[in-house]
Amino acid sequence: QVGPGTLLVAKPEAWLQGSASKGTPFDQFALRGALPRDLPPDLAARVLPVVLVTGEEAGGQTAALLLERRTGILLGDIQGSEYACAPINSLWFGGLQGRDSIQALTHAPGALSLPGMEAVQGGVYIGPWKAAKPLIEDSTITAARTLVFAGRTLFKKGDLEKQVAKGTWVPMAASADFLFKERFEPSSRPGSKPMWREALELAGEECEQVARDLYGDDF
Repeated sequence: QVGPGTLLVAKPEAWLQGSASKGTPFDQFALRGALPRDLPPDLAARVLPVVLVTGEEAGGQTAALLLERRTGILLGDIQGSEYACAPINSLWFGGLQGRDSIQALTHAPGALSLPGMEAVQGGVYIGPWKAAKPLIEDSTITAARTLVFAGRTLFKKGDLEKQVAKGTWVPMAASADFLFKERFEPSSRPGSKPMWREALELAGEECEQVARDLYGDDF
């Protein structure tokens, strides 16, 4: 069952040329169309979407965040003092909707609730930056376990369920340690695994086979 805390990992056959299914939401993830099959596996794995479901919106829409999409901006690069409490945090791209709003996903394992934040799963909360900022400043949460996003992803009512049923996504659980693990660009840390591959490897043999099918002899 898909709900808050579910990780959605793109199933390659729905996103690659020659097998992409009608209705695959390329536009929703800023992709022009099906990915070429001759892309190097690691590059394809970094482009294939990985999405965290965060909750339900009015009208039955499903809210989510696109993960592992860097904007190239550090919060400390932004003029003014608004983000001074987390200057070395990256600003991540969370989706095409609400790009003017800044959201924070944070891990507070000992908290039963956080003011202004909504629970996603055990110890993981989401909310607007204006709610997260004072919590970082008074050390209720830490900048090191907070991811800051510009924009988010919204699925219209019923769309996500249809996409999962068609095999667009592999839904799975994801631990807080996985979500908040520090990851590096391959240019700065050769051999670093894309989140897409790592998620499938951790999810068991059946899911790992999805990654093996993409990587082939390079797995």
